[in-house]
Amino acid sequence: MSPIKILRGLLKGSDASASGRLEEYLDSVQPYVSWYPSAGHCFRDLLYWQWVADHIERKPSIYIHTDYDYNHRLRPARVSKIFNDGRTSVTLLAIHHLAVDVDDDDYCVNRGYATSPELSNRNPAADLLDVKVASNVLGEIKASILSFIGRISTFWRRLYLSVA
Repeated sequence: MSPIKILRGLLKGSDASASGRLEEYLDSVQPYVSWYPSAGHCFRDLLYWQWVADHIERKPSIYIHTDYDYNHRLRPARVSKIFNDGRTSVTLLAIHHLAVDVDDDDYCVNRGYATSPELSNRNPAADLLDVKVASNVLGEIKASILSFIGRISTFWRRLYLSVA
């Protein structure tokens, strides 16, 4: 089954705007996925794919970031610079909150895996992030990222094992 079809069944927009942006995004991508587990607030995978783009046949168009800690969920509702070290900056252009359709009986969280138990995510969460990464070396990259917060195996089973 196509990862795009699986994502359509797994994700819903939290409001009309998020639903529209999610549909627009899913209509525009190819079924080539890059998964960055435990990504936190790191977007270096975008730089990597920009660097190797001329040397590979199929560049991913679906970027998936996952993390267990709810503290790593981005919350700004407006454009904001979320990282800048003088060489690379990351700007959040838009954030669209999504609902994740998982079987409640299948979803449990070991609170000990989070940085602290109160930061463990009892319910899975997802966002569609529109970001701009500016690098002194690689230039500017604009991308959309599906960011999942929760037990990674939940997303792994639904997306990757269904595709295999």
